[in-house]
Amino acid sequence: MADVIITPASGLIDFQNTSGISSATIQLNGSGDLIIGAAAGDIQIGDTSSDIFVGDGVNNVDIVFEQNGEIRGDTGVTVTLGQSDSYIAFAGDVTGDVDFTGGLNVSGITTSSRFVSNVATGTAPFTVSSTTVVTNLNADTVDGIQASSFLRSDAADTATGAITFSGGQTWNSNITWNTGQNITIAGESSFDVGSGGSWSVWDASTTNNWIQASYGQPLYLNNNALTTIVNTSNSIDYFRVRHRSDTDITMDFYCESNTTQVADTFSGTTDKKYIVFSNPNSSNDPGYIMHETRGGESNEGVLHLCPSDDNAEGDYVSIHGTNDADQLRLHTNSLIESVNSQLTLKSGSDQVYVNDDLKISGGIHDGTSLGTSGQVLSSTGTGLSWIDAAGGGGGGTSGLSTGGVYVGSGVTTFNFVGTGITASVTGSTGNVYIPTASRSVSRTVATNGQTTVTGLSYTVGFVDVYLNGARLDSTEFTASNGSSVVLTTGASTGDIIEIVSESVSNSISLTGLSDVVSDTTPQLGGNLDLNSRNITGTGNINITGTINASGIITGSSFSGSGANLTSVNASTVTVADESSDTSCNVLYSTSATGDLAVKSGTNLTFNSSSGTLSATTFSGSGASLTSVNAATVTLTDETTDTTCFPLFATDATGDRAIKTDGATLTYNASTGTLAASLFSGSGASLTSVNAATSTVANEATDTSCFPLFATAASGSLALKSSSNLTYDSSTGVLTAQAFSGDGSALTSLSITNIPVANEATDTSCFPLFATAATGSQTIKSNASLTFNSSNGTLSASTFAGSADLSGLLKEDVNVTAGKLSDNQNINLSDGMVHLFTTAETTTSTPNIRYDASNTLNSKMNTGESVAVSVIVTAAAAGYGNTITVDGAAEGINWLGGSAPSTGGSSGYDNYTYNIIKTADATFTVLANLVNFA
Repeated sequence: MADVIITPASGLIDFQNTSGISSATIQLNGSGDLIIGAAAGDIQIGDTSSDIFVGDGVNNVDIVFEQNGEIRGDTGVTVTLGQSDSYIAFAGDVTGDVDFTGGLNVSGITTSSRFVSNVATGTAPFTVSSTTVVTNLNADTVDGIQASSFLRSDAADTATGAITFSGGQTWNSNITWNTGQNITIAGESSFDVGSGGSWSVWDASTTNNWIQASYGQPLYLNNNALTTIVNTSNSIDYFRVRHRSDTDITMDFYCESNTTQVADTFSGTTDKKYIVFSNPNSSNDPGYIMHETRGGESNEGVLHLCPSDDNAEGDYVSIHGTNDADQLRLHTNSLIESVNSQLTLKSGSDQVYVNDDLKISGGIHDGTSLGTSGQVLSSTGTGLSWIDAAGGGGGGTSGLSTGGVYVGSGVTTFNFVGTGITASVTGSTGNVYIPTASRSVSRTVATNGQTTVTGLSYTVGFVDVYLNGARLDSTEFTASNGSSVVLTTGASTGDIIEIVSESVSNSISLTGLSDVVSDTTPQLGGNLDLNSRNITGTGNINITGTINASGIITGSSFSGSGANLTSVNASTVTVADESSDTSCNVLYSTSATGDLAVKSGTNLTFNSSSGTLSATTFSGSGASLTSVNAATVTLTDETTDTTCFPLFATDATGDRAIKTDGATLTYNASTGTLAASLFSGSGASLTSVNAATSTVANEATDTSCFPLFATAASGSLALKSSSNLTYDSSTGVLTAQAFSGDGSALTSLSITNIPVANEATDTSCFPLFATAATGSQTIKSNASLTFNSSNGTLSASTFAGSADLSGLLKEDVNVTAGKLSDNQNINLSDGMVHLFTTAETTTSTPNIRYDASNTLNSKMNTGESVAVSVIVTAAAAGYGNTITVDGAAEGINWLGGSAPSTGGSSGYDNYTYNIIKTADATFTVLANLVNFA
């Protein structure tokens, strides 16, 4: 320590080191407080042998620092450590009692032998935020309930009250119900045995299971349990399953006479339907299904299940009465067997329909006999009868059979039931006269009692009438006027009346098949043998199959694929333009004319993509060839031409195009003069050089320069300049009164007039603009500002300012094939009207944004608004009364003051949102819902 500086005016004692730096200070401030500070170390007060008393220095002692390290307040004095915005830190342990009148905030771990709270009931003694388990926390009650009231899961325990399980439960040990207690399963609940588990009810007197159920096994009931469930008057045990409220719906499971039976009733005079399973030791009677009438019919219907031991045809189902033998057997090999009588098939309309092939391995009986060989079945009007077949082949006999009567060849005219059908025989030729007819079908859905169907056109006698698919006989309808049909009995509502009729007109005369002109669609029943004859005539032959010809087919032209033709002689061939194949082979023949094979060769190819024809060698005039790659060229000496153009290439070696420059590089062969706009290199060997130029240096500072020029492109000319052509080398600006020629490579042009042409075909154009209204500005374009010159459409991301529009004003509608609730992001980059075509099923909250990458807030300025229409396919359950803008919820001001609580029952619901930006990311939303149905 070097100096102690005392400043009475400020009440400061300053202890400074040898360098004059303050190490500690003692100061009495204006409030009377004594402030001790040590900038370079700790403050130590007192020693280990004496106490220090701190007070106001006059009367009172406030704080006592004991020599043993204790700090205390004097009698009646409260020591306050810290203040509201500071904390007390304890580096070691705090011993003894500490009373806190305020809160105690501890950021670390607090350890104590006991924690005692004396707060009154009604206030929680402590609160915690963590949900982590507190290990070894021993509590007497949980949520006000004594611990002894809870069932233990780790040891056996007893419940004295009812237990209700609201969810699935799993037990890992036995559960015992005391005597007189029940398990009640309420409502639509079930008692399930899980995988690997079991469930039993014990008989305490015998220690046997009354009822035992194990996972994957049946339910076992012993005699005691079964008797306990149901015991009938005749001591037949059964197990009954009954509807919980309708006791008439009952199913009984019981055993009787060595059989197991399942029945729907058991007592009284009510009919009983049951399934009987026979004694398992019975090998020929597995069981049956039966309907029993109590107190009534004695011969009941039985469906019997029989094994193959009883019949050679295999297992079958037998249908018979309880007092009868088998009547009808349905075999597993698809055989239907009538055991004791004939098999009769009958339907409600007296018709049996066969929808597939009918195979008959036996005979057909007509009620009298099976017929004889060669006979055919013929309708008698009321049934079928075997009759002799007509004709028979051999001997030239010709005849017809109708109605059971055979008409031989001695009769020249045959009359059939119908109108105008006749036939005759002339020698060996049969002449048949058949009337032409048109067939029509009329279908009518009948009203109640309808008898008449009108609007028909038919020939009397050529009408069939069907009612609900069943054909009516001639007594059940009248068809006599050619235009209507009258039913004998009126139809019922919804009956289907179908009328099949024919209108017969002039006859077609077929004489020995000599004339088929009148038949517009004749068909062959087999192959047509031309018998060394020709088919001639004028017309077309249309064949969808294949023509196989061993000779030559001649025609004026052929159409279709010729891919399989060989040796085709063609004077012309249709070719298509090809510009993509890179490897083609050129076709040629070995002579200029004649029937010759078309050939190609690998040494003659063509690349249609580049238009290059390649061959080993080319011969002939090449005067019209361009871009020829040649290693050598034949030259001739030329001494007379005055204007020649020397040839050069852009590289010293390689395949390069030979070029000339007529404007700057010429040669006069008569004088031997080579002229160029500039020569570079050594000119030491040049003689008679006319030079109007000189070597110049790079200049980049002069603002007023004059470019040099001559009055002709070549020749010995004077170099000139003009005040009309100047150059500023500091800016690189060349100035002239006018510029002429191609300016496509010029940039940063300042122009007032540009020649433009009318353009009406380009669909993608970009309008030009500048960043200021006047001055020298760069002309620019932007991909978001386009013009379609073919339809006159100007497109931009946004239009601002007033618009004076005329003509058609249209707007894109973004149509989504789905529901709004499944597609809630509304991207205004797709348009301002959005239609959802699938009917809504639930509520939805549309999110209004610009697109997935840009917010609506970034696209709008404060004071701007947008109008959005969201149209959904209406449904009462589908509506929306909230929205978000850029993902943030927004309040909505609804028209009329109330938000919708339901959607429209049909049609479309149109939600209109007027969104006004009032500040950054702040919007006012005005909404309206209108149903259009």
